[in-house]
Amino acid sequence: HSFPTRRSSDLALRIAESVVKLARSHVRLLRQVQTHETRLDAIEAELGHDDRFITVSQAEQISQGVKAIALIFSKNTGRNEYGGVYGELYRQFSINSYKRLPSGKFNEAMNFLRQWWERLTDDSNIPF
Repeated sequence: HSFPTRRSSDLALRIAESVVKLARSHVRLLRQVQTHETRLDAIEAELGHDDRFITVSQAEQISQGVKAIALIFSKNTGRNEYGGVYGELYRQFSINSYKRLPSGKFNEAMNFLRQWWERLTDDSNIPF
């Protein structure tokens, strides 16, 4: 058997450290891209056309979805869960009001709520 030399061990260690450094940089860059995409969505919504946010009808659909989920969730926890459901929606879409959801994110938001409903109820007959 031949044992690795100190030189080859040092080289292997430097390579491994470089790979870790590269992976950390990659994760940092991905976070920055996600942050910039969120900011860009907000800027586009603010500077876009009059229809940059969801319509009153779309806001009502989201509100109905949140209420349906909160009602089921509240039955399971024994607490009022409306604020928690809205809060999760806000976190998911980086907004502070469902009425300020960019219009281009409406379908994604409804899918998010539908999937949540299905996970809570095991029912694909969605009431909103």
